[in-house]
Amino acid sequence: GSPILLVTKGEDGTKVVLDFDAYGEDPREWGIVIADLVAHVANASVARGFDPKQVRDEVAYIVTAELENPTDKPQHVGYLQRLEE
Repeated sequence: GSPILLVTKGEDGTKVVLDFDAYGEDPREWGIVIADLVAHVANASVARGFDPKQVRDEVAYIVTAELENPTDKPQHVGYLQRLEE
């Protein structure tokens, strides 16, 4: 497979680069990718002693709140180019 999403965090904020064409035709597919990412965050939280269900629920709450009332404006960084297989 090829990378579809790259997220970096720096002093100047979070940067996102994505391969929109990976799921561009169906926004529901991006929803599944985002839900899978939330599940990975929740599962990773177990190693730090957190309850994964609580983490998942809190992340979902914040995602909804952020979509409804953004705290910042995402800046376009670029798009990933598909790697030749």
